[in-house]
Amino acid sequence: MILGALKSYSVHDVFAIIILLFIPLFISYNPFLFVFHTSELVKDIFLETGFKNVIVSVNQILSDISISYFDFNSVVIIKIQTFIAFSYTYHYLNWFSKTSIIGWDRNISRPYLVFILILWLVSVALYVYSYKTGVIVLYFLSTLHVIVEFPLNIVSIREVFFSRNTFD
Repeated sequence: MILGALKSYSVHDVFAIIILLFIPLFISYNPFLFVFHTSELVKDIFLETGFKNVIVSVNQILSDISISYFDFNSVVIIKIQTFIAFSYTYHYLNWFSKTSIIGWDRNISRPYLVFILILWLVSVALYVYSYKTGVIVLYFLSTLHVIVEFPLNIVSIREVFFSRNTFD
């Protein structure tokens, strides 16, 4: 995002970065005083997927407050889950907003588009078949996405911090 803002000099890009920095602060300092009701089915599915471990791990990194009992209505747990949801949503929306810059929409072939649509339908079908299976498979694909994106991240970091003359 920083590389895009530096290259385009766009107010929208700078605004997107400000939102990216502001929302985690909002989540952190918002008291979340309203009460949630989480159904037993949602709790069971959530615990089966093992995603609880992600929340506990994030809590251990960011806080010295121990989660000895996993209370779904705990403010700490709600804040961590809200941050995770924000991160995923922001990442994907930001990626889709870059399609015109990347040229993804102009360079994709019809067979590849059909493949993507089929992959999406299979993903939804996995969730319908078994939520747990859907989470496991899509978590694997998400992790693979992050790993495959590393080279792009390295190039972006190098351009932002070490190749300043490329923006002239």
